[in-house]
Amino acid sequence: MMHNIRALAILIACGGLATAAYAGPREVFQTKALACNQQFPPGNPKTAMKRARCINDALALLLPTFPNADLLQVLMASRLAIIEQYAAGKITQAQANAAIAQKVSQLVAEEQRRDLVRRSVITQERAAAAQARAAAAQQRAADADEDVATAAQFGTVMSIMRAFSR
Repeated sequence: MMHNIRALAILIACGGLATAAYAGPREVFQTKALACNQQFPPGNPKTAMKRARCINDALALLLPTFPNADLLQVLMASRLAIIEQYAAGKITQAQANAAIAQKVSQLVAEEQRRDLVRRSVITQERAAAAQARAAAAQQRAADADEDVATAAQFGTVMSIMRAFSR
């Protein structure tokens, strides 16, 4: 399953798409993106914006399934801006590809940072839960010791009362 910016970038970088079968929205994305590549082949500055919009429309299908949808939106917007420069002749295709690769690298780093934070929080939550369970177990043990002591005291009191009642 494709869940990150890096995997998505591999699919759309430099006009190439990996050939893999996906379920649901991913399958529809792949079909639409392949159609975009056929209708607007990569490397033509005159159709670059149409191709970029076409692929972005296909990518938009993945937004609901993407864990970091905001990063995918940033990638889509950044690609459009970079490809606009390429289509206008301000940068070469190589420069456009390099700029997109740099943006992907930044977004992958952000995705990894978020994943690290998420895992850190999960670890802290598990440690806190373990600590709470240990404290609860200690409290139960202390309550049990107190119950035993109370029962022993009650037994002693009962023995004394029996001794005086004879």
